[in-house]
Amino acid sequence: MLEILYCLICAPLIGLLLAILAIARRSLTVLAMLVVFGMVSYLSLRHFDDLRTKGRWMLLSRTYESQLLNQPSPANGDLRHMEWDGWGFVGAGETTVYLVYDPSDSLQAMTGIRRTQKPRGVPCAVYSISRLEQHWYSVQFFADTGWDSCN
Repeated sequence: MLEILYCLICAPLIGLLLAILAIARRSLTVLAMLVVFGMVSYLSLRHFDDLRTKGRWMLLSRTYESQLLNQPSPANGDLRHMEWDGWGFVGAGETTVYLVYDPSDSLQAMTGIRRTQKPRGVPCAVYSISRLEQHWYSVQFFADTGWDSCN
């Protein structure tokens, strides 16, 4: 939602304002600002999910860590986990991302690679795994798949 608002409203308005200033003042500095703004906007939108995840973890990690570690350990051998993020759209299904505590860092071998394997301690095949810091991971399942409802 945030990236749609940025693409449709904020970026065009700021770009238009900088373009008008560049033409009105015949200023190369304002034109350079327009080019830099365009590049930063493009890179930010291209890596929006990674930036959002890392920023959220950096700001709120202590809260999430305490919430997750205060939960009882799963009895079935699964890793400690909690729902961390999610999104969906009618007809496309719901996508869920879990925050996972892995004391042995066994998930590290699967980070950054999108594959359809089932890691040890996770009940389903996963879409992606990202390492947030030592022992802490975000695990994204495929659409309409949750920790307790593997398809």
